[in-house]
Amino acid sequence: MVRLQKGGRGRWYNGSVEWVDYQANLAVIGVSDSMFWEDLAPVRFAKVSELKGKLQIVRWRSGNIELRAAEFSRF
Repeated sequence: MVRLQKGGRGRWYNGSVEWVDYQANLAVIGVSDSMFWEDLAPVRFAKVSELKGKLQIVRWRSGNIELRAAEFSRF
């Protein structure tokens, strides 16, 4: 069972795990109640990643958004 709140506040919604990538520590969660999606906007992804300059990793960790400097390397 997955329970979600928008912005960590307000009403709880039931969700379901739609897909999991254990290597990336990533999951896609679905919510069937259309009320959950009201007032939310989709995230825009960059078409091409910058290979130079400042890069940041943004993630949700322990109930907080965490920002870290990143370095791109090709192998």
